Amino acid sequence: MKQIFYSVFVLFACFACSKDSGMEEEMKSSVGEIVGTIGDKSTGEAVAVVSVSLSPGEEAFITGSDGNFNFQNLEPGEYIVSASKEFYSDGEVKVKVSAGKPTRADMLIERLPAMVTADRNLLDFGSDAGLNVLSFGIVNRSYEDLEWKIEYDCKWIKELRPARGTLKYGKTESVSVLIDRSLLDSENIYNRTVLVVKSSNGGSEVEVRAVGVERVLPVVNTLGVTKIAAMTACLNAEFVDYGVPEYTECGFVYHTEPMPTHEKALGVLPAPSDNGWRYSCELKGLTVGETYYVRAYAKNSVGLVYSSNEVSFTTKPTLPEVTITAVTDIDVASGSAVFHGRILEAGDPVCSECGFVCAASSNPTVDDVKVTASVAGSGAIRIAVSGLPLDKTLYVRAYALNEAGVAYSSRSETFSTNGVLPEVETDEATNVNILAGTATLHGHVVSTGNPGYSERGFVYGTMKEPTIYDNKIIANGAGVKSPFSIYVTDLPKGEDIYVRAYATNRLGTVYGKVIAITPEWMELPVIGVAVQKKDIGYTDWYSADLMCKQSVVGGYIDWRLPTKEELVTIYTERNVIGGFQTIVDAEGYRELYWSSTLMGHKDNKDWYCCVSFVGDGLYVSSVDADRSIRCVRTLDK
Repeated sequence: MKQIFYSVFVLFACFACSKDSGMEEEMKSSVGEIVGTIGDKSTGEAVAVVSVSLSPGEEAFITGSDGNFNFQNLEPGEYIVSASKEFYSDGEVKVKVSAGKPTRADMLIERLPAMVTADRNLLDFGSDAGLNVLSFGIVNRSYEDLEWKIEYDCKWIKELRPARGTLKYGKTESVSVLIDRSLLDSENIYNRTVLVVKSSNGGSEVEVRAVGVERVLPVVNTLGVTKIAAMTACLNAEFVDYGVPEYTECGFVYHTEPMPTHEKALGVLPAPSDNGWRYSCELKGLTVGETYYVRAYAKNSVGLVYSSNEVSFTTKPTLPEVTITAVTDIDVASGSAVFHGRILEAGDPVCSECGFVCAASSNPTVDDVKVTASVAGSGAIRIAVSGLPLDKTLYVRAYALNEAGVAYSSRSETFSTNGVLPEVETDEATNVNILAGTATLHGHVVSTGNPGYSERGFVYGTMKEPTIYDNKIIANGAGVKSPFSIYVTDLPKGEDIYVRAYATNRLGTVYGKVIAITPEWMELPVIGVAVQKKDIGYTDWYSADLMCKQSVVGGYIDWRLPTKEELVTIYTERNVIGGFQTIVDAEGYRELYWSSTLMGHKDNKDWYCCVSFVGDGLYVSSVDADRSIRCVRTLDK
C-alpha cells in the first residue's frame, strides 16, 4: 500500500510541475520589463549607487558598479523612471512598456560643479542694542575638500569666527559675525557692508546691516555682601542696563566712610570680564571688626556711573567648611577603615584642627570618638582608623574648628563592620565517566566575602541538594577570587549524581547552584535497549549507520540505528528521553529520524523507514536523504 501511495504522489507532483511551468510562461508573455544603465554625462562611464525609482509603483533599485538596473513583471503602459545621486543632477525618462519584451531606459546624469557658498545672503542686526552676534553657514556643495575665506572692509564688524578654513565635501561650517555697535553711525541710520565668501571654485556674498542707536550710560545696582569673614568678603552687583555701547569695565569702590567714589575710596576692585548680568569680586586684606561701605560702578564710552545705592558690612570670624567623601578599606576582621574628607573652606581665621568623628548613632560630634588629622588648613584629609567595634553600623562626619567654633560635614558617611558571606558558583563538570565514577569538578569564587573565606570545595551525593555533611572535597586556596577544580575518582557508579561548590567564612557556608551528572543514555527495558539522550547528527542513511557504529558514548562500542519498532517506542517515550527535533526547517525535515528497517528498493536506491517526531507517523525515505540520528544499543541480558 505504501508503494502505491508513493507512485501516486510522484505522478501528482509531475502533473503539478508541468502545470506551474505553463502558467509561468503564460505570465511572462503578458508582462514586460524596463532595463537600463546610468552613465556619467561627461565621461560616459557607468555610475554606481544611483537610486532608481519607478512611477507609478513603489519599486526602487540601487545600481551596482556596472550602473545597470531593471524592473520586471510590469503591466504594459507608460512609466517614468527617475534617477538620483548626491552631487549629481537628477535624471528622468518616460518609457512605454510592452508585453513580452524589455524596454530600455538609459540615462546620463551630470556631476554638479564643486563650490563653497553661504546658506543665506543677508544678516540684519536691526536696532536691537542687545543683538551683537548673528551666524550663517558656509556650505561645501561639492565632492571634494575646498579651502575658503571671507573678505570684508568694515570697522564696526568686530570679529568673524572663523574667517577661513578647509571644509570637507558635503559639510557645513557655521560662521559667527560679531559687531561693535559703538562704532556704528548715528542713531536710526542703517549701516551696510558686504562679506565676500571665496573659494577656489566660486563663492557668494552676504550683506550685513545694522542700525545705529542712542548712546546711554550703563545702570548698575549693588547687591548684598556675602561670605563675610574676619578679613575677606564677597561683593556682589548686577546690571540693570548694559548701556549703549555696552560697558567696557565694571567693579566696586569701597571705603570706611559712606558713598565712596574713585576719588574717595580705600580701593577700587575691577571685576573680571565676561560677567553677564551679575558679577562678584572677593575683597581681601580687611580689618577684623571694621565696617565698610561698598558701591558698584560701570563705564562705557559715554562715561562712568555708580550705583545709586550702597551696602555696608562688618567683618567677623567665619567657620570652616568641610565634607566627608568616602570610607574605604573596611576590614571587618580587624575593625579598621580609612576615612576620607576635604576642607572646602579653611574659615577665617584658618582652622586650627580637623579630622573625623565617629559613633553608632547619626550625626556624631567631637564628644564621641574623634580622630585628628596631622594637617590643618584647606585640602584633602585622610586618616586610617583601627579598633572599630565589630558587627555595628557606624556613622562618620568630618570636622574642623577655628576661633568661630566647630564645623561638621553636612552629611554622614555610613558603613558597616558586619561580615559578609562569600559567593560561589558551580561550573559544568568535565571528563565525566559514569561507569568509572570519575569526573573533574569545577567552580569559581564570585565574591570572597568579608572576612575572606577560609575554605572552599565541592559537595556531592545522590540527593538533589548535597551539603558539607554529605560528601565533601576541600580545594586548595583561601580568600582568593578565582576558579578552582578537583578530579574525583570515587563518585557513585552508574547513578545520577548532584554536585555543588561551597565556600565558608566565619559567618557560615554558602553553596553554588546544583549541577547534575547523569548518564548520557537511558534504558528502555520494555524493548530491551538503551537510547542516547542526544542526537549525533543529521545526514544520509549510510553515514548515519556508520556514525552509530563508531559511537563510544558511555564507553560502549555496540551502538546502532534503532529498528522501526524500537523507533516507534522511542517516539512514544520522547518526552521522557528529550532532545528530539520538532521543527521543520528550510534545510529539510529534521524531525524525521532514521531506523535500520529496510522498506524496499526503487530507482536503484534502498528505502528505509523513518519516524516523524512532529507528524506522528511512519515515513519512507531514500538512503541519500538527510535525516536526524538517535543511536541505541541492546541491553545486556
